[in-house]
Amino acid sequence: MSILIYKTRTIDGSTNSSLPSCCDNTIIWRPSIFSFTPPLLNKKYIFWWFSHYIGIFRNKDYAAVIVKKENETVGIIVLTPAYSRWKFMGKDDLQITNVHVNQEYRGRGIAYNMMKIAFEKFSRKGRAFWYITNEDNNASIRLCEKAGFQFVGEGKKINRTGIKGFHEIELIIDTIKPK
Repeated sequence: MSILIYKTRTIDGSTNSSLPSCCDNTIIWRPSIFSFTPPLLNKKYIFWWFSHYIGIFRNKDYAAVIVKKENETVGIIVLTPAYSRWKFMGKDDLQITNVHVNQEYRGRGIAYNMMKIAFEKFSRKGRAFWYITNEDNNASIRLCEKAGFQFVGEGKKINRTGIKGFHEIELIIDTIKPK
């Protein structure tokens, strides 16, 4: 299975990032001494909190956009700064990852609007946003292309440590997007 890598500097469409009527609250989550992981993510993401605080991430914009209806988390996207796993990303770049919308709320534009909110809050001069997905994740591919991301190449997992899960992704630019 191929890993597809997309990149953008801006988001297409209007800058109105209003949420569908099913949702009533947007929160920008940031790591803190009392908040190790964004809602819905399991405890293995404590590594990202640790990476934020000890400087493994190349910038300090590790965050999440969370959409709620009353007290229920409806959707989340995480913004992860570049680090050694993604050497092709610039120092100030962010990857949009862990895009999740609860099943009963899908198809209402929530993920797209969360992405627009993330761009509005975290865009800055020279910053690129990256999106990495598997070639068989059609919904994810449609979302990132709708948001203006452009296919830049395939990724290849390289494990230099021999430890499962501790791999980097190498960008292979001279590829044609698989169909």
